[in-house]
Amino acid sequence: MTDSINQEYVRDCFEYADGRLYWKKRPLSHFLDEWRQKIFNSREFGKEAGTLVSGYRMVNFSSKRISVHRLIFLFHHGFLPPIVDHINGNPLDNRIENLRAATHARNIQNMKTPKSNTSGFKGVYWHKKSARWVAGIRSDGKWKHLGSFENIDDAVKCRKLSEKEIYGDFSNGR
Repeated sequence: MTDSINQEYVRDCFEYADGRLYWKKRPLSHFLDEWRQKIFNSREFGKEAGTLVSGYRMVNFSSKRISVHRLIFLFHHGFLPPIVDHINGNPLDNRIENLRAATHARNIQNMKTPKSNTSGFKGVYWHKKSARWVAGIRSDGKWKHLGSFENIDDAVKCRKLSEKEIYGDFSNGR
């Protein structure tokens, strides 16, 4: 997807400041002709790059749509991993210290608790038949039953301990 985009090219196009990218004056080599270069630079120079799309800041760049957080990661680290994860779970917090390389599986481990969750805690649910709270966790693609509990606090405590043990730094504590 980003074959022609590299760190040098990104640094030629953007300034980075506090989690945001701002357009630089771009050189003629980035355009088909001088007219397009002048139009772009007169309209975009100094402006924040990108627009909000589905909760992420996206930019049309080098004939592709790419997320700003991926460009920021490339800007600082010189490579693009399969996934760039927002450590605090906020897709608009694109400060470099909030971004890390991840795999799809690791990124999912850092997800927020789904809205459909009725207990308010990821991996904890009420089992009607047994009238107990059940805790579980997904690891290596398999569901692992952690136990059933009379009160929710014990189920949550068990789940959080397992999260730290299994997910490590990708445990989000939410």
